[in-house]
Amino acid sequence: MEESTFKKRPSSNMLLAVLTSLCCCMPLGIVAVIKASRVKLLYEKGEYDQAVKASVQARRYCYVGIFLSLICWMLSLTGIIWILVYGGGFTYLMAFVKYYFLADKLL
Repeated sequence: MEESTFKKRPSSNMLLAVLTSLCCCMPLGIVAVIKASRVKLLYEKGEYDQAVKASVQARRYCYVGIFLSLICWMLSLTGIIWILVYGGGFTYLMAFVKYYFLADKLL
């Protein structure tokens, strides 16, 4: 009995790469799109191991981009909540408005 040499094409993760590029982290998303586009090309050339490697790399870049994007969003929300709770930004803004825009009318 002979063994079949046919191997299933690895997932290119192109949809995840495009969504990462558009919604999360563009630099890592672009790299992921490039890696994902190489999967089909490498598979058709018969370089199965390289296609699997490109697929894994594309998925890794997507996950890192999503993770970094979530970290940035959490830090941004923490900063906004900090300002709203402690009133630092709004208090200084109102003092600026009163001093520069209402000073003429008070004199």
